Amino acid sequence: MGGPPVATRTQVLAGNDDRSVWRRWWPWLAIGVIAAVSGILGYRGFWLAYSRQGQTPSHLHMLYLMFQLFTLESGASVEGPVPWQLEVARFLAPVVPAWTLWKALATVFRDQLHALRLRFKKNHVVICGLGRKALQLAKDFREQGLSVVVVEYDADNNRIRACRELGAFVVIGDAGEQDLLRQVRVFTARYVVALCGDDPTNVAVASLTRQLVQECGDADWTVHCFIHVVDLRLCELLKKNRALESDGLPFEVHIFNIYENTARLLHQDFPLDRGAIGAQDELGVHLVAVGFGQMGQSVVLQAAKVAHFANERLPRVTVVDRHAKAKKDLFYGRYPQFDQTCDVAFVNEDVESLAMLDRLRQWACEKNIYTTIVICLDDDARAVVCALDVLERLGACDTPVLVRTAEDIGLAALINRMDGGADWQARVHSFGTISKSCNAKTLLREDLDRLARAIHQQYCEDVKAFEGEETSPNAAVTWDELTPEKRDSNRHQADHIPVKLRAIGCTSGPINDPRQAASFTDEEVELLARMEHTRWCKEQLLGGWSPGERNNQAKTHPYLRPWEDLPEEIKEYDRKAVRGIPRLLKLVDEAVYRVGDTLAADVL
Repeated sequence: MGGPPVATRTQVLAGNDDRSVWRRWWPWLAIGVIAAVSGILGYRGFWLAYSRQGQTPSHLHMLYLMFQLFTLESGASVEGPVPWQLEVARFLAPVVPAWTLWKALATVFRDQLHALRLRFKKNHVVICGLGRKALQLAKDFREQGLSVVVVEYDADNNRIRACRELGAFVVIGDAGEQDLLRQVRVFTARYVVALCGDDPTNVAVASLTRQLVQECGDADWTVHCFIHVVDLRLCELLKKNRALESDGLPFEVHIFNIYENTARLLHQDFPLDRGAIGAQDELGVHLVAVGFGQMGQSVVLQAAKVAHFANERLPRVTVVDRHAKAKKDLFYGRYPQFDQTCDVAFVNEDVESLAMLDRLRQWACEKNIYTTIVICLDDDARAVVCALDVLERLGACDTPVLVRTAEDIGLAALINRMDGGADWQARVHSFGTISKSCNAKTLLREDLDRLARAIHQQYCEDVKAFEGEETSPNAAVTWDELTPEKRDSNRHQADHIPVKLRAIGCTSGPINDPRQAASFTDEEVELLARMEHTRWCKEQLLGGWSPGERNNQAKTHPYLRPWEDLPEEIKEYDRKAVRGIPRLLKLVDEAVYRVGDTLAADVL
């Protein structure tokens, strides 16, 4: 086939871009230039020196003397004044063998040198496991100027070379062994990231790191340990478990799930209510999740957390998977009340079948429904082919198709080569690439948690400013000291703010935007408060809570009821939360604006 070549999978994983090639070869190029300059100047210098003495040595003898400059044997063989060319050459030439000897010794004794340097490591990053995600993180942290140590069990891992080219240390061994973690000094690290191939090993890394911090820690900073847990149920159980709490130690554990982070980013970038859904609208949303593995489940769960709109219609969710029935039973075992948060259906069929493609077209063309098709297959190639099949079947329907691809495989370029490519490219988008969903910023949640952190900050300020109110324990702690459940609760509330704003024709933007910042009317406050209560109820249902007298052990709550049945003081609590949205956004340098407001510059 014609067209430009596409990067292979190996090239993408190894990070063989122009920068890595340059980093690898520039020292050799530099030493080659030094050798050439030394040789030319040395030859010229010897010729001038002998000419002044009236001698005419052979070219072969001149070359012999020039080569001896590199071994410090011929620089002093000239009598009388030394030409400047020879003076420069005899000091420059020894750099070449000295540098070559250093590289040889560094190669031969690399492990010993690394072990010596590791004995003094502080404020560094330790990454356990060297897969695609780890390589991306190593690259990001190195670009930030941080020292990186990678622990990898497989000495034949083809990413080791790329990792070392980034300037990272690579230690071969089992990350689940305490002695190895002691060797890489996790107890003095800034970040410890566990990205091994199985959840138990990652949990063990966190546990052993905590133990080493307790035994050997002497750093003046907190060691932040990030452990990747793939199983969503285990992820939730660990967040509730207290075994990994710091208990006063300079140690914090952060449990993350790349699928959960990717789902949050997806719903931020491609909201299901891509048009405003007001209180009186008959509009609804329909999420079609193709594939119900870890990624598909995370996308559906995030919809259940944020897809709650002003007209109070439940989001419609359809799961298409060849093993949908079996996966449904496992999913409902973890979330038995899920059908109270979404209007959900499971279709046990292969998405590539003609019958299924026809059903997708029918769903996509339904009136008064915003349909979004999300393809969450584990195989990138199959996912792209599936997306193209779906797009061709949809025809003129403008339903967006979102394709999960772990690697950047040039989906847009592929579509552009096909008939109707320009139109299709506007409707199909990839998400979940390693470079976006597992970079250092996403791991540290610098962007994802900006609003959530602001919510906690505002809560602390409100509690402390309200005289006579008993101080809440959560108001006396920092974000990092909050329990994982409280952090997640703030995240869910933050993720729903854009949905609320769209419901009343608003959006958020930079605080220095020339548009006039908007304020909420009383009617809008009431509407948004109802939405917030609905969202909170769905969050509690997903967490296993049910209506009843307040009982934390039995997980029953008296306010899991319709808005109309709430006491007035509880309604006012929700009203207060939504009135604070403009002040909340101000904490992240944003403000509320009306959609369609004319910029002041345009009016003038």
